Amino acid sequence: MLLGILSLVLTGSFWVALGIVISKSAKKDLDLGFIQGAAGILVVLPALPLLSFSSLPDVISSSLLFLAGAGNYCIFNLMNKSMKIGPNGLTWAMIQSAFVMPFIMGIVFFSVPCPGVRLAGIVLLLTATALMGLSGGKQGGGGFSRKWLLWTVTGFLLAGLNQCCANLPSYLLEQAHTDPAGLLIRTGLSGVGTAAVWFLHRTAGRKRLLAPNCVPGILIMAAGTLAASVTLFFGLDRLAAAGAGAVGYPVAMGVTIMVFQIYTAVILREKLSRSGALSILLCLAGIGFLIAAE
Repeated sequence: MLLGILSLVLTGSFWVALGIVISKSAKKDLDLGFIQGAAGILVVLPALPLLSFSSLPDVISSSLLFLAGAGNYCIFNLMNKSMKIGPNGLTWAMIQSAFVMPFIMGIVFFSVPCPGVRLAGIVLLLTATALMGLSGGKQGGGGFSRKWLLWTVTGFLLAGLNQCCANLPSYLLEQAHTDPAGLLIRTGLSGVGTAAVWFLHRTAGRKRLLAPNCVPGILIMAAGTLAASVTLFFGLDRLAAAGAGAVGYPVAMGVTIMVFQIYTAVILREKLSRSGALSILLCLAGIGFLIAAE
């Protein structure tokens, strides 16, 4: 159980690296779709020597992992569109709060216990997410509109379904697919999903397939995605085996919120607002409550 929690702490930290790439891409007007697609291809490479029909998960789990990778690409695009026409902070907060969906899935469909302490942890993490989102509400974007609401709500629903797809194999797979080779193969299947959707999106629109100025972002996103996915699946597997699979995504997301706030204050030298500091404390408390429920 503790090893799973520690693995998800690493996952949340690696997700911050991906967020930094996305943020830098937006500021420098880089092709984020190309970065995602190329990184997805690179993520597949470590799994290729391990592939055989017998090494693949069952059809359902393989399909779920493919959909999770495809969903990642779509979520980032929806988030970017929403932020261009609406409040950035609120858009981010609403989509990130989708971690409640795999939490609810674990409780309803897999009988994961939900004592009051664990529920309080979720409430604290949601509050921290809202505080961080609202503190960034003045950064770019525009006002409220029906189109913004539609894209943001769609992003929230898609993010929740995406997280459920990534979480479900931890409940379904046998031990043979949770070893290091199995974790790489599952990560590769997710990468195939990302690359496939990028290719379909690219060929249906702009034809430019080469963007040399995106290479640093591609390498960082590929390394971050590989590390985040392996630690995520490992952590989710451990928690599911311990009967606590529902808390995996909330723990990882809480760490992401916390580490990102620290990154902006320490590395970017941005002033840490009261709401930002409070969100860090709430994340610590929320994660503590989730762990204390075990």
